[in-house]
Amino acid sequence: MFDLPRLRGLPRKRESVQVFRGLDRRVRAAAGSCCEMEGFSPSEAACLAVRQGRERVLACEAPSDLCAVGGGLAVIDGTKLLFNGTQRGTVSAGRHQLAAMGGRLVIFPDKKMFDTNSLTLSDMEMRWSGAVRFTANSMSGTGLGGFRPGDGVTVSGCKANPGNNKTVVVREVDGDRLVFSEECFSSGYESAAAVVREVPDLKFVCERDNRLWGVHGSTICCSVLGDPCNWNVFEGLATDGFSVETATEGAFTGCGVFGSHLLFFKEQCVHKVYGVKPSQFQVQVSPIPGVMAGCERSVCSARGALYWWSREGLVAYGGGVPETVSQPLGDMPYESAAAGASGGVLHLSGLRGGVAEHVSLSLDSGAWCKEDGHRAAAFATPADGLFWLGEDGVYRAGGGEVVQWSAHFAGFGEDGLAARTPTRLEILGDFADGTRVDAAVSCDGGAFHTVFSQRVHGAKRLRIPAALQRGREVQVRVSGEGGAVLRALHLIYLEGEE
Repeated sequence: MFDLPRLRGLPRKRESVQVFRGLDRRVRAAAGSCCEMEGFSPSEAACLAVRQGRERVLACEAPSDLCAVGGGLAVIDGTKLLFNGTQRGTVSAGRHQLAAMGGRLVIFPDKKMFDTNSLTLSDMEMRWSGAVRFTANSMSGTGLGGFRPGDGVTVSGCKANPGNNKTVVVREVDGDRLVFSEECFSSGYESAAAVVREVPDLKFVCERDNRLWGVHGSTICCSVLGDPCNWNVFEGLATDGFSVETATEGAFTGCGVFGSHLLFFKEQCVHKVYGVKPSQFQVQVSPIPGVMAGCERSVCSARGALYWWSREGLVAYGGGVPETVSQPLGDMPYESAAAGASGGVLHLSGLRGGVAEHVSLSLDSGAWCKEDGHRAAAFATPADGLFWLGEDGVYRAGGGEVVQWSAHFAGFGEDGLAARTPTRLEILGDFADGTRVDAAVSCDGGAFHTVFSQRVHGAKRLRIPAALQRGREVQVRVSGEGGAVLRALHLIYLEGEE
């Protein structure tokens, strides 16, 4: 008898993803990465977890600003200042610069301060004008009693004795009479003098060591210790204010606090301020990438590092040269970026090519995930978690939102050496009751063919027959609706030369 030739089938092979590496838009990204995704969070190490649902905790009409202060949340909605959802005053419309000092919130450019204990909104500046009588160490005029001992005030408008136009410190207030140091003034009468406790027109503000810091023009300055309304006291004391001119090119783009020093950013450099009192303050300039213009709200402290969005992407600063950590997001920059961190995850939102995007970074694994296409204009982290400002109000994670999600894996067969015929796709994951799972396969950039669409629940290994396509590069898209944690992905295929 003749032996018939034995026919050998094409070898069956498997490619697996057991460590998910999140979003990576770069060419030739690492295995386990997604070239695009939606609806995921990096909160589960090595897995791909659908993000939590979201709930709106405060509805707004035209929200512009958000800040955690005094154990609560302050929001500016149009011209309304809201604290814990209740209107407490009126401010100008538009975008503001906010900073918390204990239980007080300062608001620029309005130069207003909100006290969360007394629930009052007041002007930071004090201005008075009228007729005044000078003695060698005092001035008297109706209404002058609104100033306080320790105020640094600027006197102007004196014509009879121009030498009385100066900046001086109030020592005592006796009714409508202000008392100063001896031989401070020339005695006389002025019919139209002005007295002002002035606050600078600060472009960016932050708090450190019970002082309010900020920049205006090319000047870095800080308030008197403990008093954000008092800036013009320079008596050689540890409690004095401070002001210094800078000579670097370009406009300031933001400020922040890191450990022992403050950082005042320009796009091409950073001014670092060291010291704890005016006699010790030193300014050093570092030629490192600073905050990109319009992205001052991306300055965020997390896990002992300071993060901000620069022209080179999101950088992490630990005291030396910052490290860029956003390479997986691609080369397209974010505009109007804002950031916030909680629970080991940093959230970043901005406009990417004019389109809103909200992504998040695991501070443990370094994995990025795209959460959705909603814009967060600002973040705040009071004691009860992370909040962010959306287009119609304030949001936080939680609630009953059913999340739609999608993950696009493009890394199967990227060596391009042999043609492949996918025969089965396996998905291992944990699924909430009623979660819908869809799976689709594409070869060599062709159209995706749906190979699975079902509602599932519990811990599952989904064994899915794949469409009979053939190509050198296979792409897989897994999508769905509802809670899920993807733990592994396997593609089984036949391989052979064409």
